[in-house]
Amino acid sequence: MPVEKQNVHGTAVWFDEAWYWYEQISNNSLFETQAIKMFARISVECPGHVDWTDKLDLVFSRLLRALRLGHVTGLCQVFNQEYGTIWLVFMMGTKAHSKLMSNLKDLFNQIESFLHPSNNGLHTQYIIILISKLLSNTVLRLKRERSERTQQRSRTNMKVIETAKYAKVWRPV
Repeated sequence: MPVEKQNVHGTAVWFDEAWYWYEQISNNSLFETQAIKMFARISVECPGHVDWTDKLDLVFSRLLRALRLGHVTGLCQVFNQEYGTIWLVFMMGTKAHSKLMSNLKDLFNQIESFLHPSNNGLHTQYIIILISKLLSNTVLRLKRERSERTQQRSRTNMKVIETAKYAKVWRPV
């Protein structure tokens, strides 16, 4: 659906209210998981229609809290890593691309020490699952872009293949 129709009949009609409730409701809410699924679907089906730049700080703070780093007691943040990583991967190449890459780099810098073999704990499995999901969803996006190229139809604005800055985040130092 073109951006003009999105403003009248699409996500623009209800998006601001859904984001408002996502901001307000926290800690193990059923709505939070459903909202992440919904936002991931928007990123996949309508790439570039939503500017996620100002929303990335909240997304990454919830993701970081959901990794259960350090000594954690009580309720923890719920962040559906399957749909959350789809959401993040399909934000690449949009208006939020540079901030997304900056936040991903900061996230990897923050979790690096938690992946040391002497620092094993419950958080280790959450971090490994996050990295695994990010990589597998990136491969799915690459596969989608290649199939779009062979079918001569394109839904994805900026190709991950063409994004040179993206590779720098994943390269070891």
